[in-house]
Amino acid sequence: MKIGCVICAGTVQKDAFAAAPCGHAFHLTCLNEWLKHQKTCPQCRESCTPRRTLRLYLEDANTTINMSSQLDQLSAQDLKEKLQEMESLSKEKDEALKKAKKELEEIRQEVTAWQAQCDGAQFKIEKEKAISESLKHKLKLVQSEQEILKEKAKEATELKEKVHTLERIELLLSGTRDEAHEVIFNSSSTSLSNYVIALKSEYDTLNERKVVLQREKDKYLREVTNLKHKVRSLNMDLQSANSDVLTLRADLQSAEVEKDNLRKKVHLLEKALESPNSRTTLQRILESPMPEALAKRQKLMANDCSPQLSTGKDENAEPAASKPISLTEALVPVRKLNNGATSTISSGFNGFGGQSMFIKPKAKAQAKKPFKFAPRAITNDNSKQTKLLAMKLKF
Repeated sequence: MKIGCVICAGTVQKDAFAAAPCGHAFHLTCLNEWLKHQKTCPQCRESCTPRRTLRLYLEDANTTINMSSQLDQLSAQDLKEKLQEMESLSKEKDEALKKAKKELEEIRQEVTAWQAQCDGAQFKIEKEKAISESLKHKLKLVQSEQEILKEKAKEATELKEKVHTLERIELLLSGTRDEAHEVIFNSSSTSLSNYVIALKSEYDTLNERKVVLQREKDKYLREVTNLKHKVRSLNMDLQSANSDVLTLRADLQSAEVEKDNLRKKVHLLEKALESPNSRTTLQRILESPMPEALAKRQKLMANDCSPQLSTGKDENAEPAASKPISLTEALVPVRKLNNGATSTISSGFNGFGGQSMFIKPKAKAQAKKPFKFAPRAITNDNSKQTKLLAMKLKF
């Protein structure tokens, strides 16, 4: 029986036969090539994929019949011989298989050993790589330190040269004349120019420093002078304040004494008014001496309130005898004039070719202003004096 392929229109061989899911058979290569372009059966157009194809293995019936006839023709002896041959071949194959298995086992052991050696070598390689990396890092550090040392050595050389130059300059500045001549004669033109430049810069620096110090000196002298003036003025203010404080204390003491005397007088007057025999008590009060401060004040008040009018001709005449001061006048304050000034009668030109009399007022006496103590700012210079003044004011 011959099977034809619809795709290539050829016969299908037994070793290259494949069927689609629908049951149609084709060449295996033709079907695979067809399915690359279309996913359907070439004959019935049913869906088909390479995974769903089924490969078929067919045997020819004529070949099997021929083999059975040949086996019938063989004798039993031949079959035994062939069986022995097959057994011997089987034994050889078994021995070969055992030998191959043994060799395979040996090879596996060798592979395992080689694998272990390979792992050890790999570990050593990794370790060597790590050591190499650390050595490379250390080498980089050493190289960087070497560069730093080179720079430091270069700086040290430059500093040595500078120190040598500075020593020569110091020798020029502070040495003797012979040493300076020796330095100049033994030095080259370049170093000599460097010495001159250094000396010039040092000279300029000293001049600038001198100017700055002179300015600071003048400034401090001015400050000292100002402070001295301030201290002097503060001392004068302190002395005047002390004198004013003493004056005020004396006035306060006299006022206290006068106050006590007046209290006594008032107390006696109250008793005199309350007692039935007030005449003798009042007479005793009138006969008691008046305080000196009250008498002085009463005289001043009398002079201010009753000015004496005098003419220009009899200015040297003796004043009239003053009246005796009574107790009521001493206790009751006398009213002063509104303007507080005194006047005198005088004669002079009247502007019409003759003379006339007129009242000439005297200048008003300026009252003494009360002392006002204004505390000053306490400084470090007069702190002790201000503390003493504060203690005095407390008392």
